[in-house]
Amino acid sequence: MSDAIAAGVLKKSGLPFHVRFLGADDLDAVLALQERILADLALTCSQNFIVPKSREKFALLQEGAGKMLGVFVQGALVAQCVMCMPTPEHPETGMDMVLPGKPEEVSIMQGGLVDPAMRGNGLLQTMTELWLSATEAAGRKHALGEIAVPNHYSWAVLLACGMVIVQSGTDPSDGCELFYAHKVIGSFHEPAGEVLSLPPVSGLAKVREKLAEGFAGIGWDGSSLLMASSGGWKAECAPAKRKNPFVWNAPAPRP
Repeated sequence: MSDAIAAGVLKKSGLPFHVRFLGADDLDAVLALQERILADLALTCSQNFIVPKSREKFALLQEGAGKMLGVFVQGALVAQCVMCMPTPEHPETGMDMVLPGKPEEVSIMQGGLVDPAMRGNGLLQTMTELWLSATEAAGRKHALGEIAVPNHYSWAVLLACGMVIVQSGTDPSDGCELFYAHKVIGSFHEPAGEVLSLPPVSGLAKVREKLAEGFAGIGWDGSSLLMASSGGWKAECAPAKRKNPFVWNAPAPRP
């Protein structure tokens, strides 16, 4: 566990977990985790929340400015996400959205997955907080998240971590409908005016209309996306104390 960048204890079982960057030798475990999640969704959900990725796609996500983060319990990979900090040499973001700044000013989180057996332990929130901490430590101004519209489990976590949904789009490679979440580092989003409650999937056309009008998605009430017009980003009087901070230029993934 010498390469761990964070550690903790599962809320439900009390078992210890640790977090580290993933490398090429972890791809079998990455694919196995994806298969477990897809099998569970096929049994429990009428709509798939994730688009399967190939081994080649996962390998590509670790090249250039990208890294994958994994959570391990008793040696098994139980959660993962993709993080990217574009550079002038690698400006690609993998996101079909209007960026709030230059590529080198943004940090991106995508592809958060948690083993069905590990849900309810806050692992996606742990990874999100680690990513936001790394974003802040790297001096990036904007944190961006990309999530499938039906996957309210994931985007609700990002909203709970201080992000807001500001755009939507469609992945040209697979047709997946997406939400894009944003946070200005060191600031909090201030909603203004009335709060609307809209179903994110069946009401997606209306959600997009409101996003185009300057509304933002600010919360999830268990069945609907809560939206309000934006009052802008305000400086945090007491910046959040994030758990287990780490610096982006940590040791590279194991070969």
